[in-house]
Amino acid sequence: MNTDNFFSMLRCPKCFGALQIEVVPLPEFGRNIFGTLQCDCSKYPVIDGIPIIGPLQIAPFNHMGENNTFDGTTPDELVELVIKGKQTEALIRCLAPLIEARWITKMRAFPGRWKIAKLYGRLKTKKILANRDILCAQDILRFYFNSDSLGQELGDYFVHRVTQPRHLAALALAEQMPRNSSPVLDVACGVGHLDHYLTSRQVSVDVVGIDMCFFQLWIAKHWVAPRSNYLCCNVTNGLPFASGVFKSAIVSDAYHLFKNRNVFVAELNRVSPKGIKIFTRVGNKLVMPNEGDEGTLQQYLDEIGDDACVTFSEGELVRYYICNTNPFGDAPSSHGVLSKESKWFSIISDPSHEILAKPNTDFCRPHLVGSISINPIYKLISQSVPTRYRFEFPGIWYAYENHQMLEYHPRTVTLTEDVLEKISKNVTDDAVQGYIDSFVLVGLPERY
Repeated sequence: MNTDNFFSMLRCPKCFGALQIEVVPLPEFGRNIFGTLQCDCSKYPVIDGIPIIGPLQIAPFNHMGENNTFDGTTPDELVELVIKGKQTEALIRCLAPLIEARWITKMRAFPGRWKIAKLYGRLKTKKILANRDILCAQDILRFYFNSDSLGQELGDYFVHRVTQPRHLAALALAEQMPRNSSPVLDVACGVGHLDHYLTSRQVSVDVVGIDMCFFQLWIAKHWVAPRSNYLCCNVTNGLPFASGVFKSAIVSDAYHLFKNRNVFVAELNRVSPKGIKIFTRVGNKLVMPNEGDEGTLQQYLDEIGDDACVTFSEGELVRYYICNTNPFGDAPSSHGVLSKESKWFSIISDPSHEILAKPNTDFCRPHLVGSISINPIYKLISQSVPTRYRFEFPGIWYAYENHQMLEYHPRTVTLTEDVLEKISKNVTDDAVQGYIDSFVLVGLPERY
């Protein structure tokens, strides 16, 4: 989907009018469109290719809820900067608060910590921007979310997401989405892992990813899934799109965190009235520990309002994926069993039966889409050839949340010179297939 088509889908959340783009010159550190989107009542900023629409703070926030942890900037402030020709300053304002938060947290006892944090945040952000063309996504994620920052656990969550159980479960469903499911709305898209798959697979689809965290969208847009379009907004305030513009939608690892879910579902049905809707990793409040605003399976089904929904547990979908089996080929588990035993649900509303009628027929497994690489979860323990790697959880909480990974990853692995050469040439054959099937080798975005 080109940029003009994407902008034509957008609507003002206040007057519901169409928005017209006014582009301004690209700043030194910019790599995509800067400008403003305007209707009869409002103006919204477009920063480095990402529109920001609606009332929200562009700042770090708590991923277990929707509360900002530190003050940031606002869309109105960004519009003013863009109009004044201060595009670089606008981009810095969107990114620097994450580094500021790191130093405010680190220097709690120092009286002048706020001024020092802001100065340090700006300097480091400028350095990141000056070197953005030679940095990869992991470089930036690890810099922002290192042990002295907002939380190493959040960085691990993104860097090592590619073969987590929650991601394989989502891929098991996304793999079955047919070509006519385009365009797809990816709600709470994070840094774009699903978007990379959907836009890069053989039977590719157009994707629009939305999230309330600008930083994550910035990573997605420029490093992980650049073929997608992205919008920064708060979905619980409504979806700023024209009616009926999406054929399908995915809400991954976030639905139970939303407030005003009835409003969100109504908006989702407005922008995608007859399409496939996939809700993955939805938390069951009957199984501890809880996060966000979890409900029971029946509560979720009542909210979604489709009596014909198909439901799976996360464990089921992971097993389907590992066995390379279409999860819709068997009878789904009963809702009663899932509601009592499973912590994480996936719920699929498919009123037109498009998944069942026209499944995707790609030959490449979803976790191999991209450049063949060694899974980042493996740590190098011997550089001599043959090279040895060890599976290693990056932290205690990561191990707790993703312990199922031990069931399908070998603990240690040795790669011969022949295999390493084939990896470097993106070649798959019998010699490397075993490493692909055991998730030692995965496909990653080019700049991951």
